[in-house]
Amino acid sequence: MMSLDKIALIIVIVAAGIYVGVMAFGIFASGVPLWPFFILLAIGIYLMSRVISDKLNNKEDKYYEDNIQE
Repeated sequence: MMSLDKIALIIVIVAAGIYVGVMAFGIFASGVPLWPFFILLAIGIYLMSRVISDKLNNKEDKYYEDNIQE
């Protein structure tokens, strides 16, 4: 069974993806130069990947999930 924090993380990732898609559609439709947004998108993807990898690979969280019962 999937834990609640992983479900919440999936929901946040899906919501962020939808938000970025809607924002990209608005930017493409407006005709604004796109290069600044690609830089921001690259930074955002990098930060999100770091947060997700830290969350999924945290030894302390895994220890508490395996050994501590609520």
